[in-house]
Amino acid sequence: MNILNAFETHLLNQDRAPLTVKGYCADLKHFSRWFEQTNGEQLSPERITPTDIKEYKQHLLIVERRKASTVNRRLSSLSTFCRWAQESGLIHTDPTMYVKSVKQVASAPKWLDKSEQYALQRVIEKDLQISKLRYPKRWITHRRDASIVLFLLNTGLRLNELVSMR
Repeated sequence: MNILNAFETHLLNQDRAPLTVKGYCADLKHFSRWFEQTNGEQLSPERITPTDIKEYKQHLLIVERRKASTVNRRLSSLSTFCRWAQESGLIHTDPTMYVKSVKQVASAPKWLDKSEQYALQRVIEKDLQISKLRYPKRWITHRRDASIVLFLLNTGLRLNELVSMR
C-alpha cells in the first residue's frame, strides 16, 4: 500500500478536493484487491498490463454489474494513477492509454402518470383546506406554493424554466 500512499500525497499536493482524493484512493484500493485476487501478486505499477485494465473493466461490468458512470470513474482513477506512475518514472508506458470508457445512456426525464398527478392534486387541495383553517395568516403562502406546483403540473415546464421566467 506504500505506492498508494505516495499517490495520495501527490493528489493532496495538487490541491485536489479531499473528497476527490478519497474517491481516487477508494477506487485504487478496489482495483488493488481485484488485482491481488486475480493475479496472486501485490499491486505495483510496473505489473499492471493493458490486459489487466480490460479484464478489470469487464469484471466491473459483468461480475459486479456496475453502472457505466461507476466503471468510468474507476477507470479514470486508474488512468490518473498510471499517468502519475509514468511521470514519476515508475513505468515507461501507460497501460490505460488505449482502454475506452463505457458508453453511458442518458436517462430520460421522469414524469408523473395520471394517478400520481391526481394524488398530488389531492394532497395540495387537502393542504390548502387545512392551512386555511389552522394558519389563516400563512394561508396565502400555501396558496402560492400550490399554484406553483399546479402550474408546473399542467404546463410541463421544468423547475429551472419556471424560476427563470419574468
